[in-house]
Amino acid sequence: MPGSSTILVVEDDPDIQSLLRSLLERRGYTVLTANTAVQAKAVLATRIQQIDLVLLDIGLEHEESGIDLVGELRLQEAWKRVPIVAVTSQSFSRGGASLIEHGFTAFLAKPFNHQHLLSTVELLLARR
Repeated sequence: MPGSSTILVVEDDPDIQSLLRSLLERRGYTVLTANTAVQAKAVLATRIQQIDLVLLDIGLEHEESGIDLVGELRLQEAWKRVPIVAVTSQSFSRGGASLIEHGFTAFLAKPFNHQHLLSTVELLLARR
């Protein structure tokens, strides 16, 4: 449902963050951004009812990884049903199954196809 959903992008690479913001905003989404897990938690704490989906870089280069953050979020009732998509440049021998086990809803491998990203977002939002 483009135009009616808010997406939080947690990405420490400014170029990728800018690309994601641009692609999603052109599709009509409201986009919030964070560079670190700490920033993401601050956004989530104040806008918890507004965020419909999270795109989360698992390789955040600061104090806490994306895997750490998704684990914390999934312990909270409010985040059990919100789609959280892993965005990663790492390869996974089991096709991302370990990411799903960590609590992610889906994953996108960098570099990602723009249309695949948008299709994934739309599909997950339609399931909510």
